[in-house]
Amino acid sequence: GSEMCIRDRGDISGKKILIIDDVLTAGTAIKETVEIIQQNNAKTVAAIVALDRMEKDANSLTFKENLEKSLSIPILSIATFEDLKE
Repeated sequence: GSEMCIRDRGDISGKKILIIDDVLTAGTAIKETVEIIQQNNAKTVAAIVALDRMEKDANSLTFKENLEKSLSIPILSIATFEDLKE
C-alpha cells in the first residue's frame, strides 16, 4: 500500500508530494496516503486520479468534493464516469 511505497522511497521529510491514484471511489486510499505523508513531515500538494467514479454521499456531494474540503488539497481527474458514458 501507500506506506510501503513511501518507506521504499526514503526520507520525504520537508518534501511536497503529489498523489497519483487510478480510481477515486470513496477516497479511502487518498485519505490514508495523506495521513502517512503528514506522519512523515511532508506536505501533500494535490492528488491526480485517472478516473473519478463521481460517487455521492447522503448529502449529494461527491466524495471528491468532500475530500478537497476535508484535506484542503485539489483533486484532479483525467476522466470521470460521465466521460465514459458519452
